[in-house]
Amino acid sequence: MLTTLIYRSQMHLTQETDLILLVEKANTENAARGITGILLLKDNVYLQILEGDECVL
Repeated sequence: MLTTLIYRSQMHLTQETDLILLVEKANTENAARGITGILLLKDNVYLQILEGDECVL
């Protein structure tokens, strides 16, 4: 069953390259699992919306 998961988190990354690496890793792993989504960032607060099969999320 297709499921949408929305969550908010807070994390402090010391360098922009840390965020780039995080996004690249998530993109690779999510694609392998058939997960799509979006990641929004403002003032170290992350809002993420993920969509995929319920048993995978």
